[in-house]
Amino acid sequence: MRNHNRSADSAKPDVSKVDFEALPAKQSLIVDILTARHRLGEPFWPIEVTLDKTLDALLRLGVVEVWTYTSEHHRVMLTDAAKKRLIDGVKYTSPLERELAEARADVAALKRSLKLLRHTDTAG
Repeated sequence: MRNHNRSADSAKPDVSKVDFEALPAKQSLIVDILTARHRLGEPFWPIEVTLDKTLDALLRLGVVEVWTYTSEHHRVMLTDAAKKRLIDGVKYTSPLERELAEARADVAALKRSLKLLRHTDTAG
């Protein structure tokens, strides 16, 4: 994998048929990393050349594009088709946003409890 850019062969694989839930662990981890990095605005991410076989498998599926980076890393990104399947139209909520929503719900419940408590105190 020393060439400058490796993308899927001219017969484009159909990414819509890829079962992302059934990918082997290393492939799944790379896809997860690239998806997370893309969400943070970083389309490329360095992946060690020791994972060449894993990258080749994802390349054959049409999930990634691989760019030679250094003798130790490749620059890898999701293909447009993979981004469309994994990111576009998928409602993503970061862990921090989920935590904030839970905290807001807790505050709202506390306010209701305090209001009820005040109402009970004034009624009695």
